[in-house]
This record gives sequence, structure tokens and C-alpha cells, in this order.
Amino acid sequence: MATTTTTQARRRNGGTAGETADFGMEATRNAQETLLRSLRTGVDTALTFTDVSQRVSRELMSLTVTAAKQMLQLMAEVQGSTLDAVQAGLVPWADGHPAYRGWQRLVDSSAQAVSRFAETMQGTAEEGTERIKQAVEVMADQIKEGTTQLGQAVEEESNRTRAAAARS
Repeated sequence: MATTTTTQARRRNGGTAGETADFGMEATRNAQETLLRSLRTGVDTALTFTDVSQRVSRELMSLTVTAAKQMLQLMAEVQGSTLDAVQAGLVPWADGHPAYRGWQRLVDSSAQAVSRFAETMQGTAEEGTERIKQAVEVMADQIKEGTTQLGQAVEEESNRTRAAAARS
């Protein structure tokens, strides 16, 4: 109903039916362009989220694989230390080499293996965290850029519509 009133007011203010129709066509075209830009920005944002999700998933998978590899290596080292300790305990007693030294080696070797495991996992987690942070920062920048462009496009279309309305 407001459109009819605006159209009638244009005609009363000296605008012809053709000018009013041209203004309506231009306003429709401008609205369509703005809608298309908005849709493009929405698609770009969705693609950015998808890209970041893939990067994060990749980093989590990499961390999981590294953890599994390190856990297997840790288990192998602990088993090797255990076998060494058992062998040392089976060797006949000699001066200066009591059985507890074999077990001492077991504990020391296991502690070293666990320490190496923890260091490796910490380094891997830190690297993965840094890559995830970078991916999220890229996503935020892309979304800011898309939003800024969309805002500028809407402002331009509003100005064009106002200018066309002033001419009519």
C-alpha cells in the first residue's frame, strides 16, 4: 500500500508514469544486486567455515596419529626395559651387580621413555594449536572482509536508490 501512495505522490509531483516505472525497475534491480552480493558473501562465509573445519579436523587427526605412534614406541621401550631387567635378574649374582640394579634400569628406562613421550606430545599439541589458531584468524579476517564489502554494497545501493528517488 505504501508503494501505491509513493507512486501516486511521484505522479502528483510531476513524475510521469514512465519515470515512476523506471524508478521502480531501477529500485528492483538494485535490490536484486544487493541480494546477490549478500548471497555471495554468505556462500563465501560458509566456504570459509568449511575450510577451517577441515584444517582443524586435519590437525586433530594428525595429533591422534602422532599420539598412537608415540604410545606404541613408549610401550616397546618399556617392554624392552622389562626384558633387560628380567635378564639381569636371571644372571647369577656377582659382586657389585645385585638384582635390584636390573630393576633400577627398568625404572630409569621407563621414566626416560615416558618423558620423551610427554615432550613429543607437548610439541605436537603446541604445533597443532598454532596451526588451528592461524586457520581461525584467517577465517575471521575473511568474514570481516566479506561483511565490510557487503556493508559497502548495501550503502552504495541505498545511495543509488536515494539519488534515483531524488531525480524522479
